[in-house]
Amino acid sequence: MGVKTLLLDTNRASIPIFQSLTKRGDEVWVVGCNPNQPLANICDHYVNLDYSNHDDLDDFIEKENFDYIIPGCTDASYRAYTSMRNKIFKTNDTIEIFDSLNNKYNFRELLALLNIRAPKRVDRSTALNLPSIIVKPVDSFSGQGITKLNNPQVKELDAATNFAYKNSVSGKTIIEEFVEGQLYSHSCFFEDGKIVADFIVREDCVNNPFAVDLSYVDFSFNKTVLLSYRKSIYKVARHLKIKRGLLHSQFILKGTTFWIIEATRRCPGDLYNLLIEKSTGYQYSENYLASFFGMESIPFIPSKSKRRRIIRYTLCPKFKSTLQKISFNKKVKIDEFYPLIPIGSNLEPGPAGRTAIIFFESECLSSFNDTYSALIDETLCSIN
Repeated sequence: MGVKTLLLDTNRASIPIFQSLTKRGDEVWVVGCNPNQPLANICDHYVNLDYSNHDDLDDFIEKENFDYIIPGCTDASYRAYTSMRNKIFKTNDTIEIFDSLNNKYNFRELLALLNIRAPKRVDRSTALNLPSIIVKPVDSFSGQGITKLNNPQVKELDAATNFAYKNSVSGKTIIEEFVEGQLYSHSCFFEDGKIVADFIVREDCVNNPFAVDLSYVDFSFNKTVLLSYRKSIYKVARHLKIKRGLLHSQFILKGTTFWIIEATRRCPGDLYNLLIEKSTGYQYSENYLASFFGMESIPFIPSKSKRRRIIRYTLCPKFKSTLQKISFNKKVKIDEFYPLIPIGSNLEPGPAGRTAIIFFESECLSSFNDTYSALIDETLCSIN
């Protein structure tokens, strides 16, 4: 009998993980409470189960006797993984590690303890005296529930706090100073407590100021800053006793100064793994899986010859509309196109109306820059 593996996700972002599992020859099962999600339709063994209900998940795991459990690309998936009473663990991940990283309040406390620069958490009275602040839930994602306020007033702060509260699973919010700069992400893989591969990705928020929809691997990122950033990540990993697997984080960079914003052990969403794989040749999905199998992995360190100029773009509508077609206003090379909804669907503006994830490829730097600028300006493609 073959290996029986459970993937805790049915979202489109986990399709590369699912494909890596099937490539291994595993009998793959997936669970999730939305039968319309892509993997619910793709996978032969889909079970309609809300994995955020940990008791139901535990009962299901006991019944089916899985060899491996793999968290997908959502915070709820990773929380469920770390909360299992059936410890089919090949990593040292615990609910305490999850909460230290994924809860924004706890993560700020951890960074302060380790003397790592991050946006300062402030109380209400201090916030009213700052030029710019951010109010957000401690446990949201994709920019949900976040408000930036300039020269905040009492009524504005009350409204922003209430908005964050409504978007928080735990009903908790946090206020921080606003830090200006360019957003980046850092994805690294640990083996025996050492970083064996890492990647810097520039990220931009075009449609919504708090949701990434445009990115590329930055091969020319400042090496001195990267070395300094790695030191901070090592501090976090050593404190949490992370020896193996993925640690993904986001930071703001201004000049050579960085502030760490968020971190997680789960695979990032919106096909981030494919961006790394296409750009560098590194088997991101397979190395993400390796730590959950408990086997020795030998990560492939990409060579310069594997570098490709790839842009990942999540197309979102600016206004409410009905999807009829997607138009491109200039000639571009599309490496892959992932439709997220069918023609005729009603679209909400912003991240809620994600329409497609598109990977563009450019043969030369000037073409790459032209394509990226057109995407920033929202002049390259449109939804009709």
